[in-house]
Amino acid sequence: MFPRPRQLARDQGTSVVRLVVRRDGSIATAPRVIRSSGFDDLDDAALLAVRSSLPFAPIPTDLAVGQSQVTVTLPIEFANPMVN
Repeated sequence: MFPRPRQLARDQGTSVVRLVVRRDGSIATAPRVIRSSGFDDLDDAALLAVRSSLPFAPIPTDLAVGQSQVTVTLPIEFANPMVN
């Protein structure tokens, strides 16, 4: 999912995405970038990666006991394979 123009430009970065997940693995709020990688296309690829993973597996009963949903913050790193 690494955008080809970013690979060729030797760019890289980390996008941080936040969303709220219900106990059944569905999402309560849409994923959104809360910290940009500095590149719109990398941020878009991070959102696409999260959306492509939906729905998530149900949250185990022993995690977040008593909560109907959990806020998840995901750092998604784009390490450019063309940069050593």
